[in-house]
Amino acid sequence: DFVKVGTKNTEDLPNAAAAKEIVLTVGSKEYTVNKEAKTADAAAYIDANNRTMVPVKFIAEEFGKLDFGTVNGVGTVTVFKDGAVLQFQNGSNIMNKNGIAIPMDTAVVIKDGRTYVPFKYVADGLGIGFSFDPATKSITFTNQVK
Repeated sequence: DFVKVGTKNTEDLPNAAAAKEIVLTVGSKEYTVNKEAKTADAAAYIDANNRTMVPVKFIAEEFGKLDFGTVNGVGTVTVFKDGAVLQFQNGSNIMNKNGIAIPMDTAVVIKDGRTYVPFKYVADGLGIGFSFDPATKSITFTNQVK
C-alpha cells in the first residue's frame, strides 16, 4: 500500500511553466522579466552573513504559488512549484523541501513586513537557474519551459 500526497493548486501554475529570465539588483525594487521593466514591493539586500536575501513573495509570484501560514505559532511561508513544496519559517536556517530539512547558511527574516529568504536556496529548491554578478550586484533567475 502507498499514499500519494499532492499539493494544493499546483495543477494550475502558469507562472511556473513559463520560460523566463528575471534580473534584479540588490537595493532596487526595479527588475526585469524577459527584459520588460517591473517594480517589486520590496528590494533584495545583502545580510550580515554576506548572503543575498530576496523577498519570497517576489520569487513565488514569478515562478510558482505562495501560501502564508503558521506552524507551531511561528510564521511560515510555503512555495509550490511543479510538485516541489518549500517551507520557510521566520528565524530558521532550515528550508523544508518536500518534507526534507535542508540547512541554510543564513536564517529567514521578516524585514519591513516582508519575508526574506536566501536566493540560492529558494532557487535550488524550485529548480530555477541563477547567477550573481558581484560587480553590479545583480541576480539573474532563469526558468526553462518543460
